[in-house]
Amino acid sequence: MRCLALVCGLSVLGWALPAQADLDFARVVAALSHQRGNAPGARSALPSLFTRAGSEPVSLVAERLRPDARLPDGAIAVGEHWFALNSSDGSVSDWAGYPGVRFHWSPARHLHVDRALGWSRAAEFRANGGGSGSGVVIGLVDSGLDLSHPDLRRADGSTRVKWWVDFTLPPAGFHPAIEQSLGCQEDTSRCAVFSEAELQRLLDNEVVGDEPGDNLGHGTHVASLAAGNGRSDPSARYAGIAPEADLIVARVASGDSGISDGRILRAVRFIFDRAGELGEPAVVNLSLGSDLGAHDGSSALERALSEFVTPEQPGRAIVVSAGNSAGLAGGSNAPYIGPFGVHTEVHVPRESPTTVPIVTPVTGIASQPSSILVWISSRRGDDLSIGFERGGKLVGSLAAPGSVLEANENDVALSLLSGVGSAPGAIASLISADFRWTPGETFGVRLEGHGTALLWVTGEGALDPALSEGPLFPQGQREGTINVPASAPGLIAVGATLNRRTWLDFTGEQVAAGGNGALGDSPEDSGAFFSSGGPNALGVMKPDLVAPGFRVIGAMAHNVDPRKTGGGLFASESYCPGSVACLVVDDYHAIASGTSMAAPLVSGAAALLFERDPSLTQAQVLALLQAGARPLSGAVLVEQQVGIGALDLSGALSAQIAEESPAQALPGRASWLSFAASYAHPDPKWPVVAYVELRTDDGQLADGFDERRLVLSVTGATVVEPLLRVAPGLRRFAFAAPPESGGGRVRVALAFDGAPLLERELPIAVDSGSLLAPAAPRGGCGLARPKSGGLWAMFLALLLIGANRRRRTRNMES
Repeated sequence: MRCLALVCGLSVLGWALPAQADLDFARVVAALSHQRGNAPGARSALPSLFTRAGSEPVSLVAERLRPDARLPDGAIAVGEHWFALNSSDGSVSDWAGYPGVRFHWSPARHLHVDRALGWSRAAEFRANGGGSGSGVVIGLVDSGLDLSHPDLRRADGSTRVKWWVDFTLPPAGFHPAIEQSLGCQEDTSRCAVFSEAELQRLLDNEVVGDEPGDNLGHGTHVASLAAGNGRSDPSARYAGIAPEADLIVARVASGDSGISDGRILRAVRFIFDRAGELGEPAVVNLSLGSDLGAHDGSSALERALSEFVTPEQPGRAIVVSAGNSAGLAGGSNAPYIGPFGVHTEVHVPRESPTTVPIVTPVTGIASQPSSILVWISSRRGDDLSIGFERGGKLVGSLAAPGSVLEANENDVALSLLSGVGSAPGAIASLISADFRWTPGETFGVRLEGHGTALLWVTGEGALDPALSEGPLFPQGQREGTINVPASAPGLIAVGATLNRRTWLDFTGEQVAAGGNGALGDSPEDSGAFFSSGGPNALGVMKPDLVAPGFRVIGAMAHNVDPRKTGGGLFASESYCPGSVACLVVDDYHAIASGTSMAAPLVSGAAALLFERDPSLTQAQVLALLQAGARPLSGAVLVEQQVGIGALDLSGALSAQIAEESPAQALPGRASWLSFAASYAHPDPKWPVVAYVELRTDDGQLADGFDERRLVLSVTGATVVEPLLRVAPGLRRFAFAAPPESGGGRVRVALAFDGAPLLERELPIAVDSGSLLAPAAPRGGCGLARPKSGGLWAMFLALLLIGANRRRRTRNMES
């Protein structure tokens, strides 16, 4: 295979903004110690947000900066420089005293909750010799799977699972050396390892339920989409993308509690280690993530994951779901008007304090324990002090960059970590507020100083987004909602498309579900309204591509059938009033939605590419998938939700063949241009990444011509990365607008042999609000907006969601 640009040393991050990273545990401890005056016991009393995870009160990721640096006892290696640590006692604060070691803490991650094969053109791929995944491992870091499900067993009834690590069970003792290497213990670091032989014995004995399983159903559904063989039905109508792949399972979740970064990294290491022993290439699927983080790929989790799939490690890939955070709620919540969302961006001028409101649902039970968590990222050179308001009153005081504030007043227990990012000079902040919530309450983030703040919010307790709309910002954005770790440039991030509008339930009745958010009753193969959008905080395009994820049929674990349990992942009262099971299509399969369902389709696709060429690197797999992508045939709400296009296995195979046997085909009318962002910042260090998909007039890949025949022209901005061939039919470039150019426009044009081929324009603005209307003064420069008139009203008319609220979507977006 000829060298693809993504593995030839050119990094899209060479000119990018400084990384923001996650929270530096040592800096937090030092700030707390200073604040408390080094009093006895001060160092061991950590903020409450560090002790939210139940059996693992504090879970950190350690990065060894020097090869000879000493690590705390119990450090579990998950990579060359990376270690997982768990502790259930106050000694965790002593970890801050290890020279040459940096400790990272991040909020917990959560699971993101037939015709899909048609949209991905898997049948054409196989018909043209593409294979079925034989000899390739698909690794699942999820809630386990139902070992008894026919779609996940061979024709003789034996299990297809080669290995299983279960972080919900104590050590099993079958493989003590492996368990010891993973740090498996009875108490703070539980895990058990099973091989195919042990799993088969547990399946074959007469004891029901003694084998590890899946009490959530999420992992079973995900596994079947990637690799199910459809054996539960004579026609194999619900087979997955790679039906003959081997499976390695890491069960990291079994309930509502979050998943620590250390557990995720241990699981991924286990999968790649076992696949290496089997001598097979491996794809790891991560259908999980979080809204909280720098969203730039700099977190410890993202960097450690990326080190598993470097160009020096062929035969490995990691695929991550983009997240389900782009849904916007419309309507009003006086004195604010929508759209309301989990992400917003605000520019704070000097001498102009700003309050970013946080609105909460107007319905619910009063005085319920709740939490609001807000992540704030700024750039070097910014100087922002941060505070938290309840009912318009500041809780405690403002926290300057580099400080930690703890306060307990106005019935709020507050921990505020301001500007204590783990990258040198990074400005990453986290607000954690615990209180008893009253429906309709308004909170706020207070910002003083100067700079641009990117904010993400989520809730816990009564404000958990899985239970309600959760806390939301006015002037919410679909852009920039890509989850962590999907925001990492080195990982393959997948968004979701609408797979179907109707289906037959288990009784044979046709079900016609509601619309597609702001897209209403959109056609199939439209973008899913909830699918998280990019770019990441560095301007890198995310998601990388999309696949069916909205109303997808997959395997149903036997113990989560809503006809037996009355609830769970596949319960459907909000979609079918009076019916708890209209999402169930037969005794073995059910409908689910979310980017969780889209990611395994791409994981299966990567496995098929590995089957054909086990020497591929992650970057080459991504380049082929993107080169083969197709435009959506339905509606797209925001371009930044769909990345470069939709998964097309036949197209990826064409790209793979074209790389091996180049042939000339000239670009024509079917070509298209994709921007990572909908506007450019007036900042030469804040670029916009763009991709060009070159197609002939009849839609075939265009490649093999002299690159000098394709000419890029950009006016109103500077090209910071020249036009570069990434793969057959795929080119990339980047541009940045100059200072003080806000209000202007960037014009991008491509010509082939001197004739116009593609042309687009992009506005320039300091933030998204500047594209709409000036902010109405409210305590300085607040985010309250006029309720009528001008561009703002036009914007609302386009984006109001109407009856489909985020709460209803969350039931299917697990």
